[in-house]
Amino acid sequence: MKLLIFACFFFSLVHFSFGEKWYKGNTHVHTKLCGHADSTPEVVAQWYHDHGYNFLILSEHNKYIDPTTVKLSGDIRDDFLLIPGEEVTGPVHSTAMNVSRLVPWEFKDKNRSKVVQWQVDETKKAGGITILNHPNAPFIRPAELYPVKDLYLFELYNAHPMTKNFGDAHRPSTASLWNALLDKGMTIYGVASDDSHKFARWDEKYDNPGRGWVMVQSDELSSDAITLAMNRGDFYSSSGVILKKVIVDDSRIEVEVDQQETARELTSPFLFGRPVKKGEPGIFIEFIGPGGEVLETDAKTAEMCKLTENSFRDVNIAFANELSLLCAKEGIDVWNLIQLANRHPRVNILQPGTGVGGHEAALSAVHSSLLSCGALVCGVLPSPQLQMLHAATPSGVVLSPGSGKEQHDAACAAAAQQGQHV
Repeated sequence: MKLLIFACFFFSLVHFSFGEKWYKGNTHVHTKLCGHADSTPEVVAQWYHDHGYNFLILSEHNKYIDPTTVKLSGDIRDDFLLIPGEEVTGPVHSTAMNVSRLVPWEFKDKNRSKVVQWQVDETKKAGGITILNHPNAPFIRPAELYPVKDLYLFELYNAHPMTKNFGDAHRPSTASLWNALLDKGMTIYGVASDDSHKFARWDEKYDNPGRGWVMVQSDELSSDAITLAMNRGDFYSSSGVILKKVIVDDSRIEVEVDQQETARELTSPFLFGRPVKKGEPGIFIEFIGPGGEVLETDAKTAEMCKLTENSFRDVNIAFANELSLLCAKEGIDVWNLIQLANRHPRVNILQPGTGVGGHEAALSAVHSSLLSCGALVCGVLPSPQLQMLHAATPSGVVLSPGSGKEQHDAACAAAAQQGQHV
């Protein structure tokens, strides 16, 4: 079976055409000033200049690099620009793009929604916009980003080897995060960047440059024009694919890959793709959606579909919760039982938990009588059961869908001893 290397591009459904120029750039890179990179700002900027990039942000950790202080050598192209920026580095990291000064970073809070919002607000005060960096390192949950205002950009692909773009056993992929944010109605665009620290040593295991970038459509190459274009989504992100045509309007989407330029990019010694076990050599374009299709329906049916999904989940989590109580009485490992039962082709038992959460729970309970039996077991807990759960949980916290197996088992055992239904 062949191992293929896939290069990806991502773009959002904004109004594209090829009337304006396209500029290649990188929004995230580091220099010796951070203490753990190997090259000066001049060497880093020179590399991107000499390799055909049009713009670069020297996004140093909590340091502001004035572009006018970075001197390039040789014949300097007119179509290369250093955009001022900083990587605001606190409990979460973000690129402050096109700022006029150092952005503070000291704010800390257990609620990371507040941290992200604070970074967005402070960056705006400095005249710039925010790109949320490597959201899988540290892992940021979709629910932590739902409340954030004026955040329109995040790193969908960060080429640093340790940023877990494709997820692992403990976190979903950044593409899944993007999908969750879009499902909630957020306007947010995916950025690809290098996050490079190594320019003196080269290897697949090192965070070298040239592996992820953005192609920005703008009528001019200036810091303000590029920043505004990215903030409204006039760009696509790539790890190797170059487009010849991309047109998005109210009635159509047209995309055509520039096969010659893409082939040239894929011969780059700096580029490393992701090995996959199946597929055919060549280029394919895939619309990422249910079955690869755009599903059309009316607003009432779409809303009822969402209520139906929530009702199904709540009722089936209720079944899993009742099953966990029975298993606790009989001394059976419910997690192993569910895993074994789900091997049947027509069985798919969900994990025990509190059921549908977030704002959908209240809406669904009002609009769907299907939820009533599930809510008795999952969501609308009577006071005695709630107190019992609170006491049974080792941490003293009521169980949530993210609670661990040990917390769940302890709560179920206590409930079973008292003959209570959770």
